[in-house]
Amino acid sequence: MTWWSPTDWDWLTSGVRTIIGAGIGTTFVQVGYAVYQERYRKRSHAAYMAMRLAVTLEAYAAASWDLIARNRTEEPHPEGRFTGNATLPLLSPYPEDVEGWRAIDRALAGRCLSLPLKVHANQVDIGWTGTFVEEDWDNVGELVEKMAADRGLDAWKLASALRSRHRIERADEGLNFSDRLTEVVNSAAQAQADQRDGNGGQRPTSNRRRRDIKDRPTAPTPSDA
Repeated sequence: MTWWSPTDWDWLTSGVRTIIGAGIGTTFVQVGYAVYQERYRKRSHAAYMAMRLAVTLEAYAAASWDLIARNRTEEPHPEGRFTGNATLPLLSPYPEDVEGWRAIDRALAGRCLSLPLKVHANQVDIGWTGTFVEEDWDNVGELVEKMAADRGLDAWKLASALRSRHRIERADEGLNFSDRLTEVVNSAAQAQADQRDGNGGQRPTSNRRRRDIKDRPTAPTPSDA
């Protein structure tokens, strides 16, 4: 063997192979660790966002039950008019965190965003009922109670789903209003079923007197301005 003969340089080629292999291995480790860190960061961000949303939704469920409980303690009006609060609770503003919204489960994010729309639609129904229904003001109170329970229960179930999906500890049992809200929802459904049975399976009727559609206020037209 002569040191100047390339054919005898096995030690050099094996050394180069070792260096290249070590470099590739190090690169894979670094890339893998970076990917792991990014995934962990996203999971942590999603869990934190889910926790913030869950607390907001649970607070809404509590406010819904509070509205129902307060209305039940109102003194009855001599003429039977509803004297309680007919305004459904408003959801507190959600966190303004675009990355957080993208990180949480997409279906649950959609349910969160649609809940305020449901609350608004229910409030419109209550407003129309209170404006155009006469001589049956108990109906307004029943409607407020049912819709408050429906939306409050929706909020609680959604909060529970967020906690389960993103592996967050359960809410304090002392703050669990789901049983009471469920009882209200079931009672309203049973009352409707009883009314249908009492009317031979037909849609329930009442002594409510609705104003004719022509008597309802309409938006002004350009010619009226």
